[in-house]
Amino acid sequence: MPLIEIDNPVLAELNAFPLSFTTKEGLSSNSQYTLEFECEQADVDYESLLGQGISIQIERPDFGARPFYAYVIGASDSGQHQDKFVYKLELSTWLWFLMQNRNSRIFQDLNV
Repeated sequence: MPLIEIDNPVLAELNAFPLSFTTKEGLSSNSQYTLEFECEQADVDYESLLGQGISIQIERPDFGARPFYAYVIGASDSGQHQDKFVYKLELSTWLWFLMQNRNSRIFQDLNV
């Protein structure tokens, strides 16, 4: 069994192999995650990944598996490793989407 398991239809279609998973969690802040994976496809469609939910499970030898569920909020190309291409996904919880409407205003029936 691999140490990192990912479950997402787009990543499954790409035959993505997880390389690393980094978490930043706090009591009074929104959790942020970074998932780095490699695949043979050179042109990954980032738009098909944005907003998608990804289920991640980390296998820990002494404590069992720990599940994570997060949404893709950013993606980037990290280069090439031998004959495969490496990509990095920024992930966060659904609360991240709620924080994106801060400082926005709607002005109705006004001329500019």
